[in-house]
Amino acid sequence: MSLPNGQAQIRNAGTILVTAHFDTVAGSPGADDNASSIATVLEIARLLGQSQTPRGLQLALFDAEETGLQGSLAFTARAANLVNLAGVVNLEMLGYACRTAGCQKYPEGLPITPPSDRGDFLGVIGASGAFTPTGCLWVILK
Repeated sequence: MSLPNGQAQIRNAGTILVTAHFDTVAGSPGADDNASSIATVLEIARLLGQSQTPRGLQLALFDAEETGLQGSLAFTARAANLVNLAGVVNLEMLGYACRTAGCQKYPEGLPITPPSDRGDFLGVIGASGAFTPTGCLWVILK
């Protein structure tokens, strides 16, 4: 879905792609992974669908992400989907919260110190160019 984006010179600033996936892992009801993010993308469409935005805004919902990123790979394989793309916001598991000590685990080698061992925050990771854990902007919203 592409949303209106105003004047031509603003469009030249690049499009922002907002994505989420609607499949889940076996044995999970999928409410958090990843229905919470699908609901967020749909709300973005509702709120901004008839508005002019400072940049082009494109929304995409993917399937088969939990089985090899098939949906996003198919999307990125089509060159037209990447024209004038300036950034991507990939939404994942926005509805989860756990305040029990030890419920949040992290991968080894993060270039930041996580805020706690509880799942009560949002993490935002940004990369310029090739994505590498050490070449990223890491922001934790508590």
